[in-house]
Amino acid sequence: MLCSPNLCKGTVIDEIRHSDKKKPGIIYIGDGRDDLCPTLKLTEQDYVLPKEKKTLHHMLTLAKVPIKPKIRAWKDGEQLENNLIRLLSPQPEVLES
Repeated sequence: MLCSPNLCKGTVIDEIRHSDKKKPGIIYIGDGRDDLCPTLKLTEQDYVLPKEKKTLHHMLTLAKVPIKPKIRAWKDGEQLENNLIRLLSPQPEVLES
């Protein structure tokens, strides 16, 4: 089972995406097993930022299915902050990995 019994984060991603079609891509930050379902709902225009060496990062590395969003792993708060600043800037192509 990908989701916890009381909340499917993938459903929440779907609700956000369908609430306003004009929204830019989604940036999803996660680290655990229950973050895989919402990651699988993301598209090529989105980003997933898994914490390095945590469950989600390992699952994405070993995934047998295509992962559509761009993956940018982070190791500490400073690297996460720098990646978010770059993603939210007008030219988000250059990111730390």
